[in-house]
Amino acid sequence: MSRPGIHRLSRGLVAWRSFDLAPADVSRVSGVGATSRLRTFLDLADVLAQDDLVVIGDHLVRLPRPSVEGRSRPFVELSLLTEAVGSFSGRGARRLRAALADVRVGADSPPETALRLALQRAGLPDPLLNATIRQDGQWLGDPDMAWRDWKVCVEYDGRHHRTQAQQAKDVRRGERRRLAEWTELIVTAEDMAHDASQAVDRVRAELRRQGMTG
Repeated sequence: MSRPGIHRLSRGLVAWRSFDLAPADVSRVSGVGATSRLRTFLDLADVLAQDDLVVIGDHLVRLPRPSVEGRSRPFVELSLLTEAVGSFSGRGARRLRAALADVRVGADSPPETALRLALQRAGLPDPLLNATIRQDGQWLGDPDMAWRDWKVCVEYDGRHHRTQAQQAKDVRRGERRRLAEWTELIVTAEDMAHDASQAVDRVRAELRRQGMTG
């Protein structure tokens, strides 16, 4: 909500701030005025935890699939996000800058971001995110995460993988990767419990099996 002025108002359990917005900070959704995606991200710095801000940041900068989403550009370019966060001086600015340091282009879903952060905090090497993998001219897909040096990749098995058609595609994809001597790990929601500790353990163990030291 916004209106002229910069007053903070409250009525019982409801509190809000009012302030003027620049035209670029306003969009219209079905004819209704709303803050832009970027402005909303900045305003949430005072409300959300740092990891939640990273999830939103990843979503804003991810590269879409034009054939599926009907657009070819991210909602916000990473350079623009960086500029906006750098000049933001509102509540939660320090948290927002810390979150920006962990934002990456490539994550396709909140669980993928959560897993990436867990792996990062466990000291594991940064993976490629949804990068095309080819070997001997054969396309091996665009795994959610991949470590080329050790030929290990991870796929997060979300709800859309439960259809028969998608399951059949997943099986064929796994066969291609096995024949190319890649190891494919499937991570599910159950693996993400307790700060994704089970997923982290599985990835670390496989990377070490494939030659990672440390």
